[in-house]
Amino acid sequence: MSRIATDFLVTPNMNKPEAWTYPIDHDAIAVMAKRAGRESDEGTERLTDTIGGRTVALCLNGGSIKGLEERIEDFAQFDLCWMGMNRFSQIEKRILGKIDNSFDIIFCMSEQDIPKRIPDLKEFVSRDAKHLLMTTLCAFTWLDAVDREWLIDFHGEQLYLMPRLLCRPAYPISLEVIVDELIKAKVEKLILFGADGYLHPAMEGKTEEEIIRWSQQEMLATYYDPEFFKNERRATGVGVGTVRFNKNFTYQPDKIEIVNCSPGSYYGHIPVTNYDGLWSALAVGGLACT
Repeated sequence: MSRIATDFLVTPNMNKPEAWTYPIDHDAIAVMAKRAGRESDEGTERLTDTIGGRTVALCLNGGSIKGLEERIEDFAQFDLCWMGMNRFSQIEKRILGKIDNSFDIIFCMSEQDIPKRIPDLKEFVSRDAKHLLMTTLCAFTWLDAVDREWLIDFHGEQLYLMPRLLCRPAYPISLEVIVDELIKAKVEKLILFGADGYLHPAMEGKTEEEIIRWSQQEMLATYYDPEFFKNERRATGVGVGTVRFNKNFTYQPDKIEIVNCSPGSYYGHIPVTNYDGLWSALAVGGLACT
């Protein structure tokens, strides 16, 4: 593996609390880039085509997503572009399945997450040629060669390959990256479900380094728990992401209107609405908050 001293992912290694970074396999990325014909999308046509001018409904993995499970029938009448991320399959089966719907787009750029999601991701791209997977070739290096080559060779047109952001002390979290990509694709409206964020009371006032160290151990115990809907909130590594989001994100309603239908969310900056208010707004073609 060829690398230079500073060229590492900033994702912490959960299994090695003393380790902060993973090296990047540039050789594998170069091979895949040649195989795919590109390392990153030059434009956003693929994303724009999949969304088709619709309002995007992004389902994150916070415990409040259970509220959508209870109210999903209310939204069956609206032509929304449903978007999931990482551990999306349970949400799709338990919630969107109630209205005979499914995700149009899945976002998974976590090097740690993508190997655990590969069976669901392969099923996702196989069932509909219009489905889009947003990821990075850097994340692909964490897959078995047979899986990444299968995705590139047989479902390359369904891959929206983003450049991985490297070696930045406060790198954007997934939600920030998604918003940026949707702005590029000229999406006008975005709804967030399950966008709780998280910060354990014991971590209030702590530094990012302290929060990461604490989160690593909590994440091992909870993040991959198959009983996804068991707890109202999960003590996971998303805590440091919430800190970074609230510190760095700038809401630009002139570029994309966003509402967060996640009661008690720890995320700042974005207007919060409730299910009744959201339904009423969608009924008249808007996203106005109550």
